[in-house]
Amino acid sequence: MVITTIVLNSDLGESFGQGKMGDAVAPVSAALYARLVENAAAIPLE
Repeated sequence: MVITTIVLNSDLGESFGQGKMGDAVAPVSAALYARLVENAAAIPLE
């Protein structure tokens, strides 16, 4: 789960950095990322 979060986070950064495709994808990616973080927080990692 932690690895997935890191990968999503780097993808999100690239989307924001791009402009053309980033503008369309960023809001959706941000929403999915926020939801993933909420789900990850609910799962005990230990």
